[in-house]
Amino acid sequence: MIQGREFIALLWLLMVSQATSAWAQEDHVVTAQTTASSRADACTSSSGKAYNLCTIQGWFNVTRINCECTQSEAYGLPTWECVATATCKK
Repeated sequence: MIQGREFIALLWLLMVSQATSAWAQEDHVVTAQTTASSRADACTSSSGKAYNLCTIQGWFNVTRINCECTQSEAYGLPTWECVATATCKK
Protein backbone atom coordinates (compact mmCIF):
# COMPACT_ATOMS: atom_id res chain seq x y z
CA MET A 1 0.00 0.00 0.00
CA ILE A 2 1.26 3.51 -0.87
CA GLN A 3 2.01 5.76 2.09
CA GLY A 4 1.45 9.56 2.14
CA ARG A 5 5.01 10.57 1.23
CA GLU A 6 5.29 7.88 -1.43
CA PHE A 7 2.01 9.05 -2.97
CA ILE A 8 3.19 12.68 -3.08
CA ALA A 9 6.51 11.65 -4.67
CA LEU A 10 4.69 9.51 -7.24
CA LEU A 11 2.26 12.32 -8.02
CA TRP A 12 5.14 14.79 -8.42
CA LEU A 13 6.95 12.41 -10.82
CA LEU A 14 3.83 12.03 -12.93
CA MET A 15 3.36 15.80 -13.14
CA VAL A 16 6.99 16.39 -14.15
CA SER A 17 6.99 13.66 -16.80
CA GLN A 18 3.78 14.96 -18.39
CA ALA A 19 5.09 18.51 -18.58
CA THR A 20 8.31 17.30 -20.19
CA SER A 21 6.53 15.19 -22.80
CA ALA A 22 4.15 18.06 -23.61
CA TRP A 23 7.09 20.44 -24.05
CA ALA A 24 8.86 17.97 -26.32
CA GLN A 25 5.89 18.08 -28.72
CA GLU A 26 5.99 21.87 -29.01
CA ASP A 27 6.63 23.23 -32.51
CA HIS A 28 9.62 25.45 -33.17
CA VAL A 29 9.64 27.59 -36.33
CA VAL A 30 12.71 29.04 -38.06
CA THR A 31 13.11 31.01 -41.28
CA ALA A 32 16.00 31.47 -43.70
CA GLN A 33 16.36 33.73 -46.73
CA THR A 34 18.48 33.34 -49.87
CA THR A 35 18.76 34.97 -53.29
CA ALA A 36 19.90 33.32 -56.52
CA SER A 37 19.52 33.63 -60.27
CA SER A 38 17.16 30.65 -60.43
CA ARG A 39 14.10 29.93 -58.31
CA ALA A 40 15.15 26.32 -57.74
CA ASP A 41 18.59 27.31 -56.43
CA ALA A 42 17.19 29.99 -54.13
CA CYS A 43 14.51 27.68 -52.73
CA THR A 44 16.91 24.76 -52.26
CA SER A 45 19.44 26.98 -50.51
CA SER A 46 16.96 28.65 -48.16
CA SER A 47 15.34 25.29 -47.34
CA GLY A 48 18.75 23.81 -46.51
CA LYS A 49 19.58 26.77 -44.28
CA ALA A 50 16.26 26.48 -42.43
CA TYR A 51 16.81 22.73 -41.93
CA ASN A 52 20.33 23.39 -40.61
CA LEU A 53 19.05 26.06 -38.21
CA CYS A 54 16.64 23.51 -36.73
CA THR A 55 19.31 20.88 -36.20
CA ILE A 56 21.95 23.33 -34.91
CA GLN A 57 19.46 24.43 -32.24
CA GLY A 58 18.77 20.80 -31.24
CA TRP A 59 15.37 20.46 -32.96
CA PHE A 60 16.11 17.28 -34.93
CA ASN A 61 12.58 16.31 -35.97
CA VAL A 62 11.88 18.58 -38.96
CA THR A 63 8.20 18.12 -39.75
CA ARG A 64 7.69 20.61 -42.58
CA ILE A 65 9.58 23.07 -44.78
CA ASN A 66 7.74 25.66 -46.83
CA CYS A 67 9.44 27.86 -49.45
CA GLU A 68 7.99 31.12 -50.78
CA CYS A 69 9.74 33.03 -53.56
CA THR A 70 9.52 36.38 -55.31
CA GLN A 71 11.28 37.54 -58.45
CA SER A 72 12.87 40.92 -59.10
CA GLU A 73 15.35 42.32 -61.58
CA ALA A 74 18.72 43.81 -60.73
CA TYR A 75 20.73 45.29 -63.58
CA GLY A 76 18.46 43.52 -66.07
CA LEU A 77 19.10 40.08 -64.57
CA PRO A 78 16.28 38.14 -62.91
CA THR A 79 16.90 37.52 -59.23
CA TRP A 80 14.89 35.16 -57.06
CA GLU A 81 14.52 35.73 -53.33
CA CYS A 82 13.17 32.80 -51.35
CA VAL A 83 12.23 32.51 -47.70
CA ALA A 84 11.99 29.01 -46.27
CA THR A 85 10.05 28.31 -43.08
CA ALA A 86 10.86 25.10 -41.22
CA THR A 87 8.72 23.61 -38.46
CA CYS A 88 10.66 21.33 -36.13
CA LYS A 89 10.26 19.47 -32.83
CA LYS A 90 12.59 18.02 -30.22
